[in-house]
Amino acid sequence: MEFQLVAVLETAGLPEERAFNTNTHTTFRNTWSFHIGGTVGQLGTTYCYSCARGGPAVRQDSYLAPWAVWPATTVRRSCRTLGQLLAGGRRAVA
Repeated sequence: MEFQLVAVLETAGLPEERAFNTNTHTTFRNTWSFHIGGTVGQLGTTYCYSCARGGPAVRQDSYLAPWAVWPATTVRRSCRTLGQLLAGGRRAVA
């Protein structure tokens, strides 16, 4: 299991992203595997500098982005993969 804390600041020092990410990867005896994780982002007050298009920075809503992937066996050259990413958008609030 893996945990990550991410912080991104723009050049003037405004926080653009604060996020917590976690994921885990499991491989079974038959060489199939299962991956699951997610991100909680825009923690605290964060701003979208590029959304402002020259004006003052715009505050952003927090989001939740869970995901899961179930790839088939990796023994063959090609294999089928089933995956889903559910993400909250970058909806900005004034």
